[in-house]
Amino acid sequence: MIIIGHSMGGILSNAQIRSSEDTFTKAIFTKPIDEVDGLTETQKVMAKKRLIYKADPDITRAVFVAAPHRGSSIATHPIGNIIKKLIKFPIEILTGGEIFRVEELSADLTDYGRHIADRGASSINSLEPDNPMLRAVLDQPVKAGVKYHSIVGRAKVNDPLEQSSDGVVPYSSAHLDGAVSEKVINAKHTGLTGHAEAIEELRRILYLHAGLSYPGPVAAEPVQVETSSKKKKSKALYYGHRNGR
Repeated sequence: MIIIGHSMGGILSNAQIRSSEDTFTKAIFTKPIDEVDGLTETQKVMAKKRLIYKADPDITRAVFVAAPHRGSSIATHPIGNIIKKLIKFPIEILTGGEIFRVEELSADLTDYGRHIADRGASSINSLEPDNPMLRAVLDQPVKAGVKYHSIVGRAKVNDPLEQSSDGVVPYSSAHLDGAVSEKVINAKHTGLTGHAEAIEELRRILYLHAGLSYPGPVAAEPVQVETSSKKKKSKALYYGHRNGR
């Protein structure tokens, strides 16, 4: 199987090819889950089920498109701060919905663990550049034999690559060492998935994954399309396969 993820979906896809080991538990608890005094046995079982996992055995290749592996400053932007107040991820989810008293766990929680216990977490603040959970994912080992690729956007063509960004995700966050390939495309974050170069790069990777010889880019060709109720015809560029080609 090949898995493809854009933006935050890229973070989730990245986690699918890695095994968590104890990286997540160390981000939240100061000791192994079995030794945390403030959790019941049921809560310990549920916490381990949610924080400890193995890489998906069926996935052998992954593609990350504009993925903020190391976070994004959008999470600390004023708009992001407003959204954070609207989206909450209660720590009870880690323990199967059972509510516990934070003060009973205080000594066994890391600073980040206390933060999400007191304030909750969200999909926005989980993208903060210093978020321990993002660092934990990158610390997890990639399953042997899995290959991964990056497609990265650069909003301003003249920006040096290392300092560039797609307007949301900086290159320094989207870049991953060990990638089989990295394609940098002059496009903004929201427009990257529909960009012709990104589509062609993904097509190339799919051919590679299928063990087929890549035939090269598909040439854009004019086709007739109807553009009004009067059914006048005009020329447009078609990108992709047509009539079996």
